[in-house]
Amino acid sequence: GVKTKKLHPLRIIEDGEVRTTVEAVFKYNRSYIITHYKIPKDFDELEINLRVFWFEKDKMLKLSIPTPWDDTKYLYQVMFGKEELRNESYEIVSQKWVCAHSPSQNECIVCINDGIYGSDFEKGTIRLTLLHSPAYSALPFKDRPLTPQDRFTPRMEQGERNFKFWLTGGKTKNILSTIDNRALSHNEKPFFLSFNPHNEGKQHPPAIIIENPSIVLSALKKAENNNAFIIRLFEPTGEPQETKIKIPPHSFEFTTKLNPFEIKSYLYFPDEKKVIECDLMENHI
Repeated sequence: GVKTKKLHPLRIIEDGEVRTTVEAVFKYNRSYIITHYKIPKDFDELEINLRVFWFEKDKMLKLSIPTPWDDTKYLYQVMFGKEELRNESYEIVSQKWVCAHSPSQNECIVCINDGIYGSDFEKGTIRLTLLHSPAYSALPFKDRPLTPQDRFTPRMEQGERNFKFWLTGGKTKNILSTIDNRALSHNEKPFFLSFNPHNEGKQHPPAIIIENPSIVLSALKKAENNNAFIIRLFEPTGEPQETKIKIPPHSFEFTTKLNPFEIKSYLYFPDEKKVIECDLMENHI
């Protein structure tokens, strides 16, 4: 353990050519948060890691991110789309990212998460819901106490929890044009195998390349009823898009167009080197 009697609650613990890491320790009653701010030297994305030791009762923990504008709007990702918050008093459910943007300044702040869903937006501040600690199960009924008074009642979401966020910002159109793919890369991490290659083999090309960075590859999988592969694409920006799809292992490529928020699927037959558009049930269109 640490041998010094007292550490300063804010410290630089790493400073190299790639990034600087700042560690901050926060205390509230019996609870603590150890926060790591990972500040890149040549990249536009700030990573925030939270290790929370939560022992509060009947309280909710949120991460607040203030914004500098007076006309801020709140956008958030939903399944195959995005929505705008219409009432500040609501707690909303989103997927991989939320965005506060200023229409007058054409600027935005985006926060990508790795597994939370709740948030709200109040007085220009993004408020991400991390934990809450009600009792199991406390429901009002006439004059009965909310919890039994003669026994232990467990609480939700106690103990140690870990959270990870990535913050980025810039011109709204530029950021939102690629944010779905950036969020996807953080949330669907690649699988790794432990092995020791002899370094004499041939390096294989990627299985597929989507040239337009705004288009999301939603699925690449084996078809259910034949020897084809399913290529499923999604247009997340709300604008018409065109992209070239390359399949380097087979030296095959084709071009497709997508309407705003369109989901488009293809059956790719590797033996014949051809694609056929299909629906979500993999039936020919």
